[in-house]
Amino acid sequence: QYALMQPHESIIKLYRQARRINLDHPSRRGQLLELKAPGEGIMTGDLHGHEKNFNKIVRFADLPDHPHRHLILHELLHESQSSTEYCVSFRLLERALRLQKAFPQRVHLLLGNHALCPLYTIFSILDLITDFHSSLSF
Repeated sequence: QYALMQPHESIIKLYRQARRINLDHPSRRGQLLELKAPGEGIMTGDLHGHEKNFNKIVRFADLPDHPHRHLILHELLHESQSSTEYCVSFRLLERALRLQKAFPQRVHLLLGNHALCPLYTIFSILDLITDFHSSLSF
């Protein structure tokens, strides 16, 4: 059995702040961000919860000393390898959100399949339940 963790109020507040940063970004056009010149971008591949790689990327990006540089982080989360292993990639997500809060106009997070997978699973299950119930005759 997994013990349910109660989210700490500061984490909930951080998630809400990050949501607001993303929704209110001045370069946002629908689901697209239009990053304008001058500037440069550094984009990661799949980080999958690897904090050591994240640390290297953040040091390399050196955002405090490069005011026109954008950092685009991709695929932060990763599911556990087994049903008995607890996924800890949420720690990397928290660190990335704190970085985004520090540089709200220049740190961007992209969703990937690991972040979207739980949503697809929920919708697939709902579709199966709906299909099942619609096939019943009373």
